[in-house]
Amino acid sequence: MNDTEFFPWSLEIFDHIEGSEEFKNLDPVISKYFYHVFIKIKRNYLAINHLFKGDWENSYIESIPLIRILAEGYFHFCYIIEETNKSFIPRGYNKLAELQSYTVAKNYNDLGTNLLPEEEDFVHKHYDEIKVEPNPPLYLSRIKRLVKKTHNEYLYTRVYNAFSSYVHFNPATSVIYGTQMEGRFVFNNIKENEPLFDSLKSHTDGIVIIFFTKLIDYLKIESLQEEFDKYYDKDKKVFKFKH
Repeated sequence: MNDTEFFPWSLEIFDHIEGSEEFKNLDPVISKYFYHVFIKIKRNYLAINHLFKGDWENSYIESIPLIRILAEGYFHFCYIIEETNKSFIPRGYNKLAELQSYTVAKNYNDLGTNLLPEEEDFVHKHYDEIKVEPNPPLYLSRIKRLVKKTHNEYLYTRVYNAFSSYVHFNPATSVIYGTQMEGRFVFNNIKENEPLFDSLKSHTDGIVIIFFTKLIDYLKIESLQEEFDKYYDKDKKVFKFKH
């Protein structure tokens, strides 16, 4: 398989997974969270590749925030399948959802004026009626705790954390949006940055590969394992690309 064949092949893997009985018959305790993170990862992956192939100049640059989200989805996926006490999963995520609603409602409340009727209802339901701030597990509310719990420090450092400056506004990242010309920097005159594109594609494909590896092993889809093993060396942790 060469590099350009990986994307269509990976879509076939997604389809095979979704069509399998193992995928359809998950533990009902975790199924809601498992399917949520699965479809989020898949759709992010599709969106990233759409930007890689975009018909507007250097569209791959805008994939950076989505690659960071892809990595975050993978951290949650690892937690969902690796947590030994599955009852912790719905309890923890419900508390996380409550905290997120509480925070939004509190900010509405602090705004104080000109709230829409539905915003006032939201404040009453998620802030006024709650006496104690919801307290989810720290490994769900603080990403570094989740990274440590799931042993994903390398991916966090090399992708999630490294890409933070491209997600939030940071003047230092302006270099990817222009070119130095005759002693001055010209915005939106962007030359193709092949090393950056190759790096973004490598990170994306790498996350999908380790996602497939864990997913196939977790679901025990034997037919898919055989297909996957044609291209992935588990011992060396290397995908067999031909350039």
